[in-house]
Amino acid sequence: QYPVLLNGIASMSIFESPREVQLAILERLPLCDLIALSLTSKDARHKVEPLIYSDITLTWKLKDPPPTMLLLRTFLDRPELASYVRRLDLDGEGFRIRPPYLYNTQKPIALPNIVTLSTEKLSQIAKYTTNSPEIINSWIHEAQSGSSDAVAGFLISLMPNLAWLSFSEDWTNEVKYIGLVFGSATYRTFEDSFQPRLPTYESLKHIKLPLFIDEEYYLDPPNTLDVLSLFYVPNIGTYQYDGGCVG
Repeated sequence: QYPVLLNGIASMSIFESPREVQLAILERLPLCDLIALSLTSKDARHKVEPLIYSDITLTWKLKDPPPTMLLLRTFLDRPELASYVRRLDLDGEGFRIRPPYLYNTQKPIALPNIVTLSTEKLSQIAKYTTNSPEIINSWIHEAQSGSSDAVAGFLISLMPNLAWLSFSEDWTNEVKYIGLVFGSATYRTFEDSFQPRLPTYESLKHIKLPLFIDEEYYLDPPNTLDVLSLFYVPNIGTYQYDGGCVG
């Protein structure tokens, strides 16, 4: 970070170069290098955090679950980091393992809960979507218990600049709370104009959904009405599913 002499010529820190040069260099660095660079100084952290959080993939593996709860706690503590997210891929091995259609009977029921999520902060977000104490309390309880739908709902609710959203079947057997978030974003009343609201997802252009749900464990998922809110995102350009695309 600090200038040094190379062959008698002073070199320049990357952060002393013009902003466009900084960005051109930083965008070519792998994520591990960006994270390492963010630890060198406060100034470096502020410069690289938008790149670190711009594209997030959470892959749910049976033996290596993603740090989803930890990420949600980070965003609850520092909401500005969530505003950097432009792409969110909620991926996973699925309840089916390769080769296709071979069922995995060890499908995890919930995300591992390794951190404590603030009830107060979760409640503040949930109240932006509904006035029902029953739904608010249920959403908070399920998120703190590791429900993939509940946790994903809170994550998405904190990402106002999301442009791309992709789900695997691990995350969409139930979409009650994901649907609640998008329903709140797309349905406004006159009173809402005077109250804090969730994002309206004006930047969201692409949503990818899985072709299948877990029909072995979820024979009659109550998803139909909940998922409809995803089709009312204001500026959506493409809905994609495994095997097809709707523009």
